[in-house]
Amino acid sequence: MNGFINDKSNRLIGWGTMRQLRIKSDLCSSQLILSICENDYSFSNEEKGSFQPGWLNETTREEEYSSSILKSFEYETSDELGTYVSIGEFVRYSGGGYVYQFRGSLSDLQSNISDFIN
Repeated sequence: MNGFINDKSNRLIGWGTMRQLRIKSDLCSSQLILSICENDYSFSNEEKGSFQPGWLNETTREEEYSSSILKSFEYETSDELGTYVSIGEFVRYSGGGYVYQFRGSLSDLQSNISDFIN
């Protein structure tokens, strides 16, 4: 029953993908009392830089990461991803972003995701 999920009747095809859009980090540097950034997303304040896991600007890290997790901290354009602008209820979202593909063992995925969403 390879490829079937636990109900033994639905087959898993492909893998899940998460695309994250972020706002520029300097827009949230002047938080006085609250630790919540209140700037809204827009095309003009979208972050497009590359980072290290944990969203750090450091260029070298002692820890080893898989190539898939390192790649998920590099911004990819909509042309590179083959995606389009998404229209939400209040804003339009670019087709680019930071992409993580869910592949591998459950323990690897849990570890990678904790680095990606912080």
